[in-house]
Amino acid sequence: MNKNQRIGNEALRNFRDIGTKNEYKFSPTAESKPVLGNKIANEIEGMGFPSFCLQKFGHLNFEFSAIALVCASAAAFYAAPVLAETSVSQGVYLNLLSGDAEDPPDVDGNVYTLNDLKDNTKRETIEVNYQALNESISGSVDVDFVDKNEQTAINVDQKYTGKTNIKSGYNRQVNVYGDISSSEVIDVDPTSQIYFMRDAKIKALQGEGRVGMDKGKVLIVDYEGRLENVDEVTISNQFLAQSKVVFTKDAGKRTQLKFNVKFTKDPKWSVPAPEEDWGFESMTFENFELSMDNEGTYKYLGLDKVKHPVNPNKNIHLADGSLMLFSPGGKNKAQYVLGGLYLEGGTLNYENLVLDHDKFAKNVDQSTLTVREFKPVRQGTGIEVQFAERADPDFNLWNNQDEAENYLIKSKSVVSDKNGVHLILNKDGVYEQKINQTESKDDVDDATLIWYVKDAGWDSFKYSEIEKGEEINKIGEALKYSSQLAEIQLTNENEGSGFVVNAGGKEESKELKVKLTGSGHIKFVNGTVLLNRGNDYKGNTLVAQDSNLVLGHKKSLGTTQELSIEGTVTADQVDVEGPGHTVNSGTLIIGEKKFFTDRYEGKEGSTIQVSTLLKGKDSKTGMLIVKEKATGKGKVDVQVREGSEARALDRLDVVTMAPGSTLMLEIPEDKRPQLDEYTYMLVRTDNDSNSDRAAWYLTTTKKPQKTTETPDNSSKNPDPEDSEKPDNTSGQTPVEDEKNPSTPDNQGGTGGGSDVVWTTSTLKTPQAGARAGLAYLAAEVFDLSLRGHVGDRVYYDLLTGEERETSIWMLNMGNWSRFGDTTSQLGFDGRTNVTHLGGDIYKWNLNETDTLRIGLLGSYGEADYNTKSDVTWLEADAKFEGWSVGAYASWQTRAESGPFANGQIRWNRFENEVREEGLEKDKYDSEGLSATFEAGWTQRLFTKKNSGGYNMAFDLEPRAHFYWMDFDADTGFDSTGQRFDTDGKSNLMTSLGVRASLKLTDDAMPQWNDPAMHFFVEGNWVHYSRDFNATVTNEKGSSTATVDLEDFAEARLGAVMHLSDDFLVWGDFNLRSGEDDYESYGYIVGAKYFY
Repeated sequence: MNKNQRIGNEALRNFRDIGTKNEYKFSPTAESKPVLGNKIANEIEGMGFPSFCLQKFGHLNFEFSAIALVCASAAAFYAAPVLAETSVSQGVYLNLLSGDAEDPPDVDGNVYTLNDLKDNTKRETIEVNYQALNESISGSVDVDFVDKNEQTAINVDQKYTGKTNIKSGYNRQVNVYGDISSSEVIDVDPTSQIYFMRDAKIKALQGEGRVGMDKGKVLIVDYEGRLENVDEVTISNQFLAQSKVVFTKDAGKRTQLKFNVKFTKDPKWSVPAPEEDWGFESMTFENFELSMDNEGTYKYLGLDKVKHPVNPNKNIHLADGSLMLFSPGGKNKAQYVLGGLYLEGGTLNYENLVLDHDKFAKNVDQSTLTVREFKPVRQGTGIEVQFAERADPDFNLWNNQDEAENYLIKSKSVVSDKNGVHLILNKDGVYEQKINQTESKDDVDDATLIWYVKDAGWDSFKYSEIEKGEEINKIGEALKYSSQLAEIQLTNENEGSGFVVNAGGKEESKELKVKLTGSGHIKFVNGTVLLNRGNDYKGNTLVAQDSNLVLGHKKSLGTTQELSIEGTVTADQVDVEGPGHTVNSGTLIIGEKKFFTDRYEGKEGSTIQVSTLLKGKDSKTGMLIVKEKATGKGKVDVQVREGSEARALDRLDVVTMAPGSTLMLEIPEDKRPQLDEYTYMLVRTDNDSNSDRAAWYLTTTKKPQKTTETPDNSSKNPDPEDSEKPDNTSGQTPVEDEKNPSTPDNQGGTGGGSDVVWTTSTLKTPQAGARAGLAYLAAEVFDLSLRGHVGDRVYYDLLTGEERETSIWMLNMGNWSRFGDTTSQLGFDGRTNVTHLGGDIYKWNLNETDTLRIGLLGSYGEADYNTKSDVTWLEADAKFEGWSVGAYASWQTRAESGPFANGQIRWNRFENEVREEGLEKDKYDSEGLSATFEAGWTQRLFTKKNSGGYNMAFDLEPRAHFYWMDFDADTGFDSTGQRFDTDGKSNLMTSLGVRASLKLTDDAMPQWNDPAMHFFVEGNWVHYSRDFNATVTNEKGSSTATVDLEDFAEARLGAVMHLSDDFLVWGDFNLRSGEDDYESYGYIVGAKYFY
């Protein structure tokens, strides 16, 4: 078709338009710009029609006239079909979800042409509101496609260099058949759309409107060199499911490409397109950086399982110069790419990868990145990995000493050709992390962690998916790396600070396998730590009161300058080449070995424990060897070994030191070993002796002792069956024994003829056990979950007239339980009962479904328990009365599914009473704060409406419950002078569980918090962060009883029922079972009144 034919065709169309209109006005200069929407002037001018018609008659207003008829008739001579060569007929509307053409209403399309603008010195805007653009626009102009409820087809190549603006209007669509690559940018308004009918290339894309292309067609967005000074570009357009898009630019400055797509779902769209169907077929990126830590980018390129259960392919191709960046932030952060990920010259970059095994993706389902298909197209592609430069302040080194594997990339299909893809690691695989521990006292880095990291290759795995209702078994592969903590370089030399090794308070020993190097201080706390390898560090070593450091290598302490013992150091496995200076205020256990130190200082209360074979001149013992002077004072604890015989002993050195040493040692009189008629005492060499070494040594005497002792083998596992009569080991004088002074006190004895020997520290008294048990009961008795105040009703505030919701509620909780202490010596049996009363004082409706309540509550509780020793058969009765007041806040949703949260804070006070048989009552108070936080998610699984007029709903509710408590108990002395210390400090109870609920209601859509009847079953795992203990101290030493219900399981079965519109009742029955023979059963009953 030639130009004259197109002009003629346009004239005929104009002729028909003129016949249906009353008046047309030529206004080519309206608003200082060409207005192509005018039905005659702009069409004629746009066609390139001979300009005399416009020049002669364009200023006139006229009805259907001879002038118009002549102009139109002349043009009609050249008439021919305008769109005969296009693939979509004039005015056809495209279904943007599929790319298929749909027949439009029977409307003649209005087609226009334009003369090129002659003056391009000023940027002008041309408005286009016709259905076809069949002539090329040139010049430095912007082109606006306008007019609602219309389509425009760009049928010829365009040459203008300005912007292309697809203006707002629901169903406003521009179909591109020609080339518009000269336009500097394509800007699509949120309620408009552009559709490319062939492969296309544009310079830039912006706006929030829809962008699509015909099936199999590719859109290239080539920024070329225009981003040299641009750090980032954001794409907000809504691409269609079949889109294939290439984003490219010239190599050079790294520019980040971000996505921030907000889908328009207004019903005004003739094709509404549900949100989950939006996406793309494939996207290719060249010379761009993509950060999957950007929320909008990950949401669009990755996978949002909650909002997008169904998505198109979403294949991602990383071409030359492209980089996809992941930054997990030193923790396991699972991310997804729904489609395939193809490395075609581009690569992946991981920053801040996790080294901490506690945060690992320990199985393939937890992989850092999951893709449908992973294909390294380019041979030898390297995936860059960098690890977090700093370790978590609460880093747990125990779980990081052995090699472990972290799954990095999970491909849900077999990677058939890996093409040499590999992880780019440091040459030697060594990585360093600084750490400033939470437990350290200052803000200085405490150490540098040295890790060994290596590429661990690929693992295959099996999984299944449901396809078309059928379960299909599949095989995938996963790329992983391994890491292991190999060395700790100590760096903090500040006084009173240093690297802290926390054993976690568990009874079993924990071995520190990594090597200690560097120059800094180290502190061992809270449990037993084994050092079974040689170390090479300088600085001070502190063993805290609650810690036991076990040395298994002669160089376990490296070249430490000072060893401060506040707790226990056990060096009974090897001869230890110790520190320059040893300061002992705790216990140094040498056993049968030798412990060397340059200098020694004994503090008040310090103990040196040795294991001794007594056989006269054949006797052997462990020994402390001080190369220089020893000062201070302390005690010696002689543990008599099996096989000892009653023979005279002249001298057996226990401690040797330089002459002039002033160290004073003693074996308490009631602790002296005795074999038959021989008693062993500690004697010091004279200062004026000629020996070059001073010593404290054992020798024998026949001087009678106040207490007859038998050999102490320090067994931790006494057999209570060997005792026909319980021993009196409380350290007190029983009332009934005051009349019988001949009754022996068997403290440290055999317990009635048994080969097992008890020491003060290992024997647990019922009085101490009763206090430890009360500490545990006080900690958990006032714990209350969200289920204590459910449901709501509406009332109107008398002051403001606003709608409010409130209630008052009350519940009673009873519990019976049995448990033991950590040594299985003590048994606890008894009950608790608590009553809670509270009510909502205010409620906010956050939105249509979410509410926030604030309320007050108070509680009263009591406990009555009995503690019995399985060794001595002594008993102690314990009870308390407690009061608690506090406030709560809860956030709930009325939606079928959604989150909930609950928080409480309380002040608690208890009056405690303990009485051991034969002794007077001991009363003491305890008080402290507690706080609760609970959060979870209610998921509606299904709702079924029955013909009987009621509905059934089934919900599943995972939840997490945290209860923190901190109590101070009075330190007191009983009637015999014994001191008792109870520890209930800062304990955190964690409960993780799930509840399944069946709900019946008359409402059309039952809500989780307001059913007519509600049945539920619940299971929980409960964990306490630390134990509860009480220590009794007397002239013989101290004994600590510990209750450590660290982990136990809980099950609940209950129901909730609305008896009326104003009254709600509920209840449950619960069972618990856990460590230390813990068994418990209880109930909860509650009622709630709405007003």
